[in-house]
Parts: sequence; structure tokens; C-alpha cells
Amino acid sequence: MVANGKGVAQDNKQAAFWFLQAADQGEAIGQFNLGQMYFNGTGVPQDYAQAYMWTELAAAQGLEKAVEARDSLVKVLTPSQTEEGKKLVREWIATHPQITQ
Repeated sequence: MVANGKGVAQDNKQAAFWFLQAADQGEAIGQFNLGQMYFNGTGVPQDYAQAYMWTELAAAQGLEKAVEARDSLVKVLTPSQTEEGKKLVREWIATHPQITQ
């Protein structure tokens, strides 16, 4: 609602905060939306490695639009950006074992 300004003032930084709360709990939609925000630099600093990480985590849960977005990301990111994103995925999984089991 905050991201789209439905019923409340539109606020990308606040939307990113709430998507992070959902994403960090393993919610695929939150992860996907946060990945898109990092890719576009909307409400957060543009960060392609973070974009890859959140998108990959959502894709790993079978979210189809995340799978498509991840496949598109690897075509436009540099190999080092993709590798950094993969490293972030591994780190996130290691620090959230209760979610990834």
C-alpha cells in the first residue's frame, strides 16, 4: 500500500523498509519486490548484487515472476555483480537456517 500510495501517502523508502521486514522472514513477494527496488534504486540505493540476492531467494521458492526476473538479471549484470549476489544469497541462507529449511 505504501509503495503504491493506496490509502496512504506513497513513500518508497517506507515501502522498502516494509518489504525488507517481509523479505527477511522469507516471504517471496517481499523478496521479489525488494529485489526490484534495489535494481531500480527505488527507495534504496541502487545495488545490483542486492537485487540479485533478493530476486534469487524469491525465485528459489518458485515465484515465477522472480524466476523470470532473475534470468533477465543475469543477462544484464556483470559476472562480478552476479557472483557478489550469489555470495550474498549464501550468507543470507547461512544466517536464516530456520527459514530456509
